[in-house]
Amino acid sequence: MDTLDDVSLPDASPNFEDAAGRRQDVQAAKVRASLPKKVRKDSWADYTPVLNGQFQPFFQHPATLTQPETGWQAMLVLSFPLIEGGIRVGQKRERDALLAEARAQYDGLLRQTPPIFASASRKSAVPTRPCARPTPRPKLAHQALDLANLAYHAGATTNIEVIDAERRARDADSAVVIAEDNVRQARLDLLVAAGQFP
Repeated sequence: MDTLDDVSLPDASPNFEDAAGRRQDVQAAKVRASLPKKVRKDSWADYTPVLNGQFQPFFQHPATLTQPETGWQAMLVLSFPLIEGGIRVGQKRERDALLAEARAQYDGLLRQTPPIFASASRKSAVPTRPCARPTPRPKLAHQALDLANLAYHAGATTNIEVIDAERRARDADSAVVIAEDNVRQARLDLLVAAGQFP
């Protein structure tokens, strides 16, 4: 059976910048914020002329008076848009907006890290206290079930009391399992908030 202490938790007063740096969603947001910056920085390329080259070898059999049997053609085309209808300015503004949006998302995640970590830390501390000491409730419920079975076999009670005792014993076992699951879930939330999982 697993123990509740099989997960090492981060310390209670962490450095939130380090915790944020370890979180995968924050790392992805940082990359998403750096890509629009690079694209915006390369906006100068929209104003440069474009040079296209084309090379075509050919073969024609039989040759004609105007066309030899073999040969090639090469062509270089230099184009520079003079009037583009404001598309380059619009693209630059769109890149600025995408950069501002990515930065805002990244800053928002950085601002959310301390409260998320504090909330997860509180949630993991609260359920740990009741599970730190074993509760006698399941043990007492099983003893009551044993007594109900003895009384039933002795003829002092009916099977309804036995069924009732079995239900209480199952409920007590379920309550223990649910409490342990809540502790594990709270610890997992704390590890995720601290950037230590996955």
